[in-house]
Amino acid sequence: MKYLKFSKTKLFTLTLHHNIKTMNKNKIRIKFTSGLKDSQNLIKTLENHANSFNFDIEYIKTKQRTPTPLHDVWVGLISK
Repeated sequence: MKYLKFSKTKLFTLTLHHNIKTMNKNKIRIKFTSGLKDSQNLIKTLENHANSFNFDIEYIKTKQRTPTPLHDVWVGLISK
């Protein structure tokens, strides 16, 4: 079995690709539990944050806890 030997600089130049972007988009995931009115207010605040800091709303999921007036909310933001 033969092994190829490269110097560090040669290996770096062989693996360096200037056209490839390897950085993924930033994501923010938030989960909170609150009453309905507070949930709506916080969702509006998160939407304003997303607009002012160049994020898109990826998803908003709400689910009421059955015997209680509490709501579980999941919000996902992703950078543009």
